[in-house]
Amino acid sequence: MCLLMVTIEFLFLTSFADINECEHPAHNNCIKAKDCVNTKGNYTCRCPKWYHGDGRKGGEGCIPEPLLMLKIAGVAVISLIAILVISFWLYFLIKKRRLVKLKEKFFRQNGGLILQQQLSTMEGSSETTKIYTAKDLKKATNNYDASRIIGQGGYGLVYKGFLENNKVVAIKKSKTSTNVLLDDDFAAKVSDFGTSRLVPRGQKQLPTVVQGTLGYLDPEYMQTNQFTEKSDVYSFGVVLVELLTGQKVLSLVRPMEQRSLAMYLLCALKEDRLFEILEKRIMDEGNMEQLKEFAKLAAKCLEVKGVERPTMKEVAIELYGLRKMKNHLWDNDESNLMEETGPLIGEC
Repeated sequence: MCLLMVTIEFLFLTSFADINECEHPAHNNCIKAKDCVNTKGNYTCRCPKWYHGDGRKGGEGCIPEPLLMLKIAGVAVISLIAILVISFWLYFLIKKRRLVKLKEKFFRQNGGLILQQQLSTMEGSSETTKIYTAKDLKKATNNYDASRIIGQGGYGLVYKGFLENNKVVAIKKSKTSTNVLLDDDFAAKVSDFGTSRLVPRGQKQLPTVVQGTLGYLDPEYMQTNQFTEKSDVYSFGVVLVELLTGQKVLSLVRPMEQRSLAMYLLCALKEDRLFEILEKRIMDEGNMEQLKEFAKLAAKCLEVKGVERPTMKEVAIELYGLRKMKNHLWDNDESNLMEETGPLIGEC
């Protein structure tokens, strides 16, 4: 009888004893075992922070709060914007550094160190000479405002400029092939590639700021720091070479010693390979002898010493003669060409 009572009591206790379902994944259906919470005689499933629901498999599960989605989206957008800003900043920083190095490289290649040396050794100057950048000149002329125009030198406008020390100067852009004027017969009307000076009453000289274009400026200026009428001749010679070759005035593609267009032509003439550098359209339309004389005329204009260059009047006369040569070619056959053009070539 006692044994029967003990057995019944054991069965009763084991039937109603609490079982921890969380310890046995097979006994609970929580999405994640770690989210199972044991209770007396049962268990519950909980959801992580920012989620709600019953957390059970096959049930409601865990649903993210709307605020969480907004936060995630906000963080993603802010991160993307930050990445873009940093990327653009790094890009422009690298680009700026490359530009500075490129400017320094061009400055050295085009005689900048010689110019600085000349300026530093100049005597009799009451103040230190300064090399002005394009940015400085824009600031001095209020970005070349029309109200600052005070005159016209050659075929270019002269602007009144104010330097940082309130000194008044005349600023004029040098000519390039993009602003050389042409008449109806496509004849170039070029004058005053150099400087214009604004001289107040009672003064003989006033410092003039020149905005030069590399490749067009007279190399003699590097030595004398002065422009003459022969400076126009040199600049016009560069324009003639542009017309012949169709090449850029300065190019990093060409060999080091031929990066300036002037040296590009002079080297070609010296090595007797003129026709290798001429533009195809020019070769098709021109005559060989005529092109040779045209190139020789350009070379004369590009002499380093100004006294060895022709005057603009002499250049105009030779160009007119070359034009007449072309007209003769239309009326005469090639066998008579040398007889008719011989005296003209001899004059060149």
